[in-house]
Amino acid sequence: MNDKFLFDFQQEPRVEFVEKLFQQLNAQSIAHKHRIRQLSFGLSLAAFILVLALIFSPPVRTFAQNVLLQLGKLFITQEPTYAEQYEQSLVNPDHSPATSDRLPIVEWQSPPLLTRAEAESQAGFLIAEILNPPSGWNLATRFVTLPDASTPFTRVTTTYQTGQSILVLTQTRFEPSAPDEMLPVGEAPAGPVTVQGLPGLWIENLRLSTYVDENNLVAPQFANLLVWEQAGFEFRIQSTPGLALAEMLEIADLVHP
Repeated sequence: MNDKFLFDFQQEPRVEFVEKLFQQLNAQSIAHKHRIRQLSFGLSLAAFILVLALIFSPPVRTFAQNVLLQLGKLFITQEPTYAEQYEQSLVNPDHSPATSDRLPIVEWQSPPLLTRAEAESQAGFLIAEILNPPSGWNLATRFVTLPDASTPFTRVTTTYQTGQSILVLTQTRFEPSAPDEMLPVGEAPAGPVTVQGLPGLWIENLRLSTYVDENNLVAPQFANLLVWEQAGFEFRIQSTPGLALAEMLEIADLVHP
């Protein structure tokens, strides 16, 4: 797993957040409070980036079973989501998944907003955008993740935002030696769809993270995810809160170089 890729989208949670989350997850395990300082679930974008990073971790891939669907190198499984796995490790510290010790807590760094030309120069290929996004959606971030010894892909991540809603578009070109991806979805419904006339996958209410809402209550974070392959790239659109499939397909039709 690319640690820098993960570090750039982490922030240390507030003490009150950590304590409140842990108390609700496991009221009988207060003696283990010190473990919850490892908790670094962010909100929508940070959580999405975390999922994309974790799916390439070999210890995590071996944990996944019960394959439901496949699209290229991506395998969808019924195993608990990464957020659920990590929260379970807090409740049951003697049986922690391999990911729990791999979540660093560092200072939050806002992702950059590259111009299209800058992103294409870094990525080395023409990048896709949501052309004429729906009214109110504004370009918020665009950055490039380059391959290295532990990251077998080049990925351009583009984020659009309106109010509290976020759309994340990723365009990924995998290295020839890239391993298979495993994405555990837990109880989230998943099924095949057609995107721009091509085979795709739809995942609804995918559990990404846990956070403290505006009422100071611990709440789960969910997203809807649309995945398809086109012209040698894997494309994903995530919406948080989740847009309906029909809306997501309309947005996917607007994705072009």
